[in-house]
Order: sequence, then C-alpha cells, then structure tokens
Amino acid sequence: MQKTWFTRMAGIMVCMMLLLSYQISAAVSAEPKLVALTFDDGPSLEFTPKVLKILDDEDIKATFFLVGEWLPGKRALVQEMVEDGQQIGNHTFDHVKLTGLSADEIRSELNRTDSALTDITGQTSFLVRPPFGARDCNVLASIDAPVILWTLDPAAGKQVPGKKMARFVLSNAKDGDIILLHDTTQYNLDAVKPIIDGLKKKGFSFVTVDELFQQKGVTPENGVAYKRITGSEQARYEELPTDRNSVK
Repeated sequence: MQKTWFTRMAGIMVCMMLLLSYQISAAVSAEPKLVALTFDDGPSLEFTPKVLKILDDEDIKATFFLVGEWLPGKRALVQEMVEDGQQIGNHTFDHVKLTGLSADEIRSELNRTDSALTDITGQTSFLVRPPFGARDCNVLASIDAPVILWTLDPAAGKQVPGKKMARFVLSNAKDGDIILLHDTTQYNLDAVKPIIDGLKKKGFSFVTVDELFQQKGVTPENGVAYKRITGSEQARYEELPTDRNSVK
C-alpha cells in the first residue's frame, strides 16, 4: 500500500516537472527573434531605390549608413528613405579608414556628414559605422555617437553572388544579429529578398538598429562599439577589428 502511494506521488511529480518544463520552453520560444538589416556605402541612384522597393513590399525597416561625399544629387532619395521609416546612419564623409586619422580628422569626417544628413533629413543624431569596421581606442574616443559594427558579413569585402551570401546568413543568423549588406551592387541586391524570405521562415523579425537596442533593453553609449545585441549584459564589444564573420 505504501509502495503504491509513493509510486503515485512520484508519477505526479514527474508530470508536474514535465508541465513546468513545457511552460518554460513555450515562454522561451515565444520570445521574438530579432535581426537588423544594415546597408553601407550608399546612397546609390541605381541600387538603393530597388532595395527600398523590396523593403517596402515586405514591410521591413532597415538601417542605411550613408557616405557624405556621395550625398550630392540624392536629396530626394534620402528623404524618401526617411519617409519610408528607414534609419539613416553616418558612414564618414570620404569612406576612409579612421584608424589612419588624427582625432580632429576623425571628427571632421563625421561632422561633415552629420551636417549634410541634418540638412537633408532634419535629424540631428546619427549612429556611426566606421568604414571597413576599422577602429581602435583613439577612433572610439573621437566618436561622439554609438559605433555600430556587425555580426554577419556575407561578402567580407569581396564580390560574392547573392545566393551564396543569402545561404551564409540563413545558416548563421541568431537573435540580435546585425547583418552587413551594401546597397551598391547587383550581388547585394540579389541577396536581399532571399535573406528576408529565409529568415522570416525561421521566425525572425526585422528591426532598425535603434529598434534593436530598444527592444533588447540596451541604452547605446557614445564611443562604444556594438555588434550582436541580445541584452544589456551582452552589448559592448572590444574585440580586434579583424574578428568578424565571413563567407566560408
């Protein structure tokens, strides 16, 4: 009789533990998986409108890091990007490696682009992405804005077919990733739709970098480099500039 009672109690405990495990698993799986699509080196009169069309069709917002030198003649295009809800960032004026510049030269590169972007958009604050991801202590100390890097670079500075770029992203994407693309080449354009379709099927949602910070509860700090954003305890990065993902 006593043995039967213990057996029943053990069975009840097992059932309760399984139910609790299921509830925890369900809660975790319900957490949204977020990624931020980012585009460098624009705006391009040839490719940026095509990227914007895809994003509009898919109801997706992304972040575009623009080069100041390439803004003349593209006011209407940049204003369209803002009106569409896309986020605009600063990618320096001359697209140079900031690690080779003095603090004053770094600030000049960024301030000139900030001024041009403010004139076009009316906005006054822009995230910064250093060209090539090049940075050191001097660069970070000279930037009066959060510095945005990336976790996934499917081309790694090379000409990689869009399908191969998409396969890399789909195989490696994780919650909180920042994906680096360019709105300046056909290969990158070819990668955009497959990446969006594939990640949507995997349960990912797309946000701007600002939205990624907000939804993960992270307050970005000036002069701090950020890559994958999953929470306040895992937001700051100080790895070497060469530490980045690339196509295998």
